[in-house]
Amino acid sequence: MAWKIKYSRTALEQLLALDLSTARRLLDYGEKLAGLADPRTLGQALHGAMGTFWSFRSGALALICEVQDAAGCILVLRLGKQGES
Repeated sequence: MAWKIKYSRTALEQLLALDLSTARRLLDYGEKLAGLADPRTLGQALHGAMGTFWSFRSGALALICEVQDAAGCILVLRLGKQGES
């Protein structure tokens, strides 16, 4: 299954605030996730109030996402840092 990767306005603003190489690394990682049959294999399910979301770590940052199976879409909601959830 080919997944689409989409970014919320918040995630895009956070990406724009990063240095170019870090932003590019995260965007490339998002494309890698979209190419997988099941992107959850590289992620970690979040718990508590954020229990429906997934964290995909790339270095010290993570993509906090909603995996939408019916739409075949990975929606990046925001970026997270080590220790945040």
